[in-house]
Amino acid sequence: MACNNTLMMRSLIRQGVGIGVLSWLDVAADTAQGKLAFVPLHEPHLKPLTLVLAVAPRRQPSRAAREAMKYFESRLLQITHWRTPTPAHQT
Repeated sequence: MACNNTLMMRSLIRQGVGIGVLSWLDVAADTAQGKLAFVPLHEPHLKPLTLVLAVAPRRQPSRAAREAMKYFESRLLQITHWRTPTPAHQT
C-alpha cells in the first residue's frame, strides 16, 4: 500500500496496518501520547531533514510570515522538549 498523506499514514500505523517512514515532526504528538513509537534510522547515507520557510527573494518577510516563523520556532522547541527521540534498539 502506498500513501502520501501523513494523517492517513499515522492512522494506518496506529491500526497496525503497517509501518511508515515519517519525520519526528510528523509523529511527535502521537509519540508523546504513547500512540506511536519513533525509531530513528541510523544509516550513514541518509541526510537529515531540513525544515524551511520559503519567501520571495529580495523581499522582507511579511508580518504574517514573521509570526509564522516565531510560532514554528516555539513549537519546535516544545516538541524537542517533550521527548528526545531515542532508538528502540541499537544496531
